[in-house]
Amino acid sequence: MNLLVTNNNDLAALQTLLQGSSQAINLAANSAVSKYLDDYAKKLQKDNEERSNQLQKTLLEALTNGD
Repeated sequence: MNLLVTNNNDLAALQTLLQGSSQAINLAANSAVSKYLDDYAKKLQKDNEERSNQLQKTLLEALTNGD
């Protein structure tokens, strides 16, 4: 039978490694979410600017035509 022999130093090192890897995963996930939200915000801003410009044109045409 194979036995895993560890001491307190090994366990502490493994715990530190686990915490570090968890932090790295969280950082990567947070970075990905942040980039997605930034990109989506830029898209929404562009869409809103296009709609605003179109609405301004439509209103100007309506006022010019006396509607």
